[in-house]
Amino acid sequence: MRGKKVLTISLLAILLAGSSLRVSAAGVKDVFDAEYYAGRYSDLKSAYGTDEAALLNHFVTRGAYEGRIMSPILDVVAYRAAYADLNAAFGDDWNAYVNHYLTYGIAERRTSGVLFDLVGYVDGNPDVGAVYGEDYIAIARHYITYGIKEGRSSSGLLRKAVTAASDSLGVSGPTGGAPVGNGWAGGSGNGCGEDVSPGGVLENGGSAGSVSEEGRTAGGISGEGVSGEAAPAGHDHSWKLTDSCAASCREDGYRDYQCQGMVEVRDSAGCMIAIVHCTETKREIIKAVHTRPDEIAHITCEDCTRSGLITYRCTVCGETQQEVIPALGHDYNKEADKPLKSKASTCREAGWDVFACKRCGAEVRETRLLADHVVKEWGVDREAACAGEGIRQGRCSLCSLQVTESIPRTNHANAANINIYADAYEEGTSVRHSVQNITYCMDCGYIIAVSTPSYVNCADAGNGMCGTCGLAVTRKASAGLKVYRTGDYYPVCLDDTAR
Repeated sequence: MRGKKVLTISLLAILLAGSSLRVSAAGVKDVFDAEYYAGRYSDLKSAYGTDEAALLNHFVTRGAYEGRIMSPILDVVAYRAAYADLNAAFGDDWNAYVNHYLTYGIAERRTSGVLFDLVGYVDGNPDVGAVYGEDYIAIARHYITYGIKEGRSSSGLLRKAVTAASDSLGVSGPTGGAPVGNGWAGGSGNGCGEDVSPGGVLENGGSAGSVSEEGRTAGGISGEGVSGEAAPAGHDHSWKLTDSCAASCREDGYRDYQCQGMVEVRDSAGCMIAIVHCTETKREIIKAVHTRPDEIAHITCEDCTRSGLITYRCTVCGETQQEVIPALGHDYNKEADKPLKSKASTCREAGWDVFACKRCGAEVRETRLLADHVVKEWGVDREAACAGEGIRQGRCSLCSLQVTESIPRTNHANAANINIYADAYEEGTSVRHSVQNITYCMDCGYIIAVSTPSYVNCADAGNGMCGTCGLAVTRKASAGLKVYRTGDYYPVCLDDTAR
């Protein structure tokens, strides 16, 4: 009752001030709620406390571009995103979007981004309507200034659904349980067919956007019988730089980005129930690095064998830094240059070549490989065949070392060509046998060449055997028929089974 008396006095004072109320252009300040804005975002609360001017300035200069919500009445960012005609007309003029909604948008039934039903507020509070009529700029100011503190609400379904959804998530506004949705939708009609536009007024079966820890929308909230699903991922992000810190000489810097895109939320039937802000962020790391001056001094110059050293002073912090330059190495070509002197290798001792460096004149020794053993007589321990290598042994005439070597295998000289048949009957077809032609070595079974399997029709010759291939006519499919490939080995001991 006390709140009602205060309102009556305030309304009476307004009536006494003049016989008529003049409607003026609106802006962000007319729907901005500093307490609500700071209450939604802990970083702003910590930085600005309850400084209304600072909070308002933050939203206009940064918060709107970060997708933040500054009012329990209107999410102006979602309002802009939902209507291309307004975006084309107003650009980044956030005041213009607020003014449009309060002067034209309500009458045009534009509802995307609307968090509180001002029409329902008037319907549910006749004393407010009696004073302000349809001046929604003044009505919005009244709700922000008095209505929230007095616990007033809207008679519309929007207010009820958003408040209930917020309570179900344990999220509330700064005072009086003010609604904290972010971009909701639901249009009139029967859910998915008639008169559904992005961000429609939340009617029966509609759904409001949920709120994450940072106050950004993460998906749908249950309305009356319809549950919203999470905002779809994987859309093309539209990154906007939101914060940055330059790298210093000793600490990395960073650039923070926030996606400015909007994503649709749909229910299980595929009906769009909300257009919400994408909450994806990313950070780029800027590596710390000292700034080198244009002119640097060489303390030690590099040469063929010694590293060089550069010393410079950072032009930012003044700290002295050193950089090592690798030694150049000697300049010569052991393949093309003529050696100054040489020694031949033996099978016991490696020889060497000495080259002169073209840069410093130093002599550089390159070691040769050992020479091969010299064996005049070999004894064969195992003859080479097509199935495997052979082995031979002999004694080096220079160092008397016993030497063992392998003998390369021989070619496959004893080749044969056969057709291999197998039962390949398939149900519902005539009797068929598969046939594959192979060429193989009769000594070791190595398959030298092979054809792709083909199929031949077979017929019973009267004795239960196929008259073409001689196999039994079983009319029974064989599982896992063997298919030969080049390099396989044919079982030579089973040659008698081939036809």
